[in-house]
Amino acid sequence: IRDTALEVIGYLKRCVTVEGQDYTWREYLLHGPKGYRWLSESDGHFLLLEEIPAGRVSRVIPNVIATCDKRPFKHFQTSRARYLEIQGEFYWRLDTQKQVDMDDYVSPPYLLSCERTGKEQNWSLGEYLTGDEVWKAFKLGEKAPATRGVAPAQPNPFRTKSWAALGVAAMAMIAFLAIAIA
Repeated sequence: IRDTALEVIGYLKRCVTVEGQDYTWREYLLHGPKGYRWLSESDGHFLLLEEIPAGRVSRVIPNVIATCDKRPFKHFQTSRARYLEIQGEFYWRLDTQKQVDMDDYVSPPYLLSCERTGKEQNWSLGEYLTGDEVWKAFKLGEKAPATRGVAPAQPNPFRTKSWAALGVAAMAMIAFLAIAIA
């Protein structure tokens, strides 16, 4: 992925419950020359994440904002996650009975996440990937499955289209005013 050779060595299925509704996602622990990475997938949306030192995160106002590498991230959600399924090898001991408190902050196409268990706190920084990019990287064949919904760190697919529409609207207004004045 992104010119880095990575091998999948572990798999997790995780879940959070929000207002009585369960939301699941899958995480793949990857290992390569630069160490460990995570590939997270939910509804066909992907994030490539890496653990970062807490010192890179500053100006945290819980449930409002966090800053990483001078980039502001808006709070997206706070939740309590649990493990539903664990397969493979991991560099720490996993306990299916243990829950993890999570705070997610977004600045598309990036996601900043903090996981807490007791006094331990781990930060990770992720970047949104398309399913096609993941399928191509892992040579998974035909075409990636379609996405469902919108992902928290997904770039706005209408951003460039909205600017173009505003430009057309501005030109139309200028033409209208020119005709009205003449």
